[in-house]
Amino acid sequence: MIYLFGTPGQERFWFMWDELARGALGAIVLADTRRLADCFPSVDYFEQRALPFIVAVNCFDGARRYRSQDVRSALDLDPEVRSSCATRVVPHPAGTSWSRSSSTRSSSSVTARAAPPCRRHSAERPHRGKHGDMPTEVARYWKHGGVPGVDLLRARFVTHRYQRHAHETYTVGVIESGVEEFHYDGQLLRAGPGAVALLNPEVVHTGQAGVPGGWSYRMLYPAVSLVAGIAAELGAARGAPMFPETVVYDERSARLLRAAHRAADRGDRLASSSLLRTALAGILSAHARLGGEGEPPPQPRHSSAVIRAVRDALADRLADPPSLDELAVAAGMSPFALLRAFRDATGLPPHAYLNQLRVRLARRLLDAGLPPAEVAAEAGFADQPHLTRHFKRVVGVPPGAYQRERAGRPARTYKNRRPASA
Repeated sequence: MIYLFGTPGQERFWFMWDELARGALGAIVLADTRRLADCFPSVDYFEQRALPFIVAVNCFDGARRYRSQDVRSALDLDPEVRSSCATRVVPHPAGTSWSRSSSTRSSSSVTARAAPPCRRHSAERPHRGKHGDMPTEVARYWKHGGVPGVDLLRARFVTHRYQRHAHETYTVGVIESGVEEFHYDGQLLRAGPGAVALLNPEVVHTGQAGVPGGWSYRMLYPAVSLVAGIAAELGAARGAPMFPETVVYDERSARLLRAAHRAADRGDRLASSSLLRTALAGILSAHARLGGEGEPPPQPRHSSAVIRAVRDALADRLADPPSLDELAVAAGMSPFALLRAFRDATGLPPHAYLNQLRVRLARRLLDAGLPPAEVAAEAGFADQPHLTRHFKRVVGVPPGAYQRERAGRPARTYKNRRPASA
C-alpha cells in the first residue's frame, strides 16, 4: 500500500513514484479541498497505470465543504467512480479487496474508489484538468530528427520557475497562450500570446509565469554554427548574428516557427528540416543584426585572464569545487571583489555558474546513455534528486524524460506511463 499525498510539492518527487508503486496493490491519494487541482498528477499517474487507489478527502476546519459530485467533477473522475467527503483523513476502509489482475477492487465503504479505466486524454487538451479551469504542467524536450544541433521544447508551465541560467545555443520560440515573464540582460520582459522570443547565446535569464494560469510555448534551441551558417547564406559577414530585440510580435515569424515546430513534433523529418531552415532564415532577415552590421555580435563576456582561470578551475573540479576563498587567493583578489567581477563577466555568481556547468555535463552524459543515478555522481551532484532539481530548473524537464525523448523513446509523463515489467 502506498500513501501518496496529492498536496502541493509532492509532484516534485515524481521520480520516486515508479519505485514506490512497483508491486503495490493500491494507493491512497490525499486530497485537500482547498487545492484539489494539486491532485491531478497523482490521479493521472494511477489511472494510467490502472492501479487501484483511494481518494481520501481531507476537509479542514474553516475550509469550504464540497459535495461528492463537486469533488468528482473537480478531479475529472469517470462517472462510475463513487466519491464522498469526510471531515478528516479517511482511513483504509475495512473489507476492501484488491485484484492485481483486473486492477479493480470491491469495497463495503463508499469512500473507496475503483480505479477508472485508463483514459485517453484528447490531444486538444493534454495538459488540462478541472478545478475551475486550472491547467496542469507538461513538457517534452527532444532533439530534432532531421537537423543536427537543434533541440526542441514544448511545454505548459504554471508554477515552474527557471533559475538564472544561460544556453550555449540561441533560444527561439513562440508563446502559444498565457504570459511568460523573465529577466534577461538586466531587463524584466513579458511575452504574451503570439509573441516571438529571441534570446542570444550565453545571456543569463530566468523564466516564470506572468499570469496565474501560466503559459504554454514552443521553443527551438539551434546551435550557433547552424544559425551562423544560415546567416552566411543570406549574405551576412562572417560571425554570429545577434537579436537586438528579445520579444517581438510578428505574425509571420510566429507562423513560421509554429509550422517548423509542429512538423518536428510529428516526426516528419523532411518537412521539419525544410520548415526549420525557412523559419530561421525568415527570423534572421526580419529581426537579427547580422555579423558585420552595426555592433559586433555578442560574445561570452569572459575576457579577463583571471575570470578565465576561475572558470577553468570550476570546470576541472565539478565534484569537489574550490571555495570562494581558495579561488580568490589564486586570483589575487578579495573574495568580494572576485565575486563581483565574476558576476559582471558571466552574469552568475561562481556557485550558480558551477551548477550550470554540471547541468551541461549531465546533458552530455545522458545523451551518451548513462543512467541518471550515474550521471548525478559523474556531474558532481550530491544525488539523483539533487540532479533532478537543478536539471529541471534549467532544461525544463527531468533528466529521465529528457534522456528518453532524445533517445527516440516517448517520455513517461503522468499521462502515458506504463507499469514496470515484472
